[in-house]
Amino acid sequence: MEGVISRISERGYVVDVDGVSFDVDGDEGLIFLKGEACVLMIRPEFVDLDLKNETGGRNLLKGKMKTGVFVGDSMRYEVEVGDGLTILAKYPLSHYSPEIRADDEVFMYMPRERIRIYRYPEEGLEKELSLE
Repeated sequence: MEGVISRISERGYVVDVDGVSFDVDGDEGLIFLKGEACVLMIRPEFVDLDLKNETGGRNLLKGKMKTGVFVGDSMRYEVEVGDGLTILAKYPLSHYSPEIRADDEVFMYMPRERIRIYRYPEEGLEKELSLE
């Protein structure tokens, strides 16, 4: 996710991603300035899905469930968030939530300690992630 540092906090940073605030722990090796562009990443197994907004507050995105697919011993979900951004969530089958279906509105909570922050690439994110 692309964001901008909106505030520096005691534990790290507050990052604005399209109007949603994320609390992110700082990385001792990287120092960001207020207003600086950054990239947030999280592994799919650390994204918590729910049909209700029970946690409230920061680190929470609302999206629309696109697909849920069995992958080996887990369930892989794709959730679309505005502007075509897709967030992946992965759950072991023991945590499979059958009430979540395609086209459902879902809430995704991302724990601050699981989010990684990186500098925004000089050549742009798409170019940086391209295979060629």
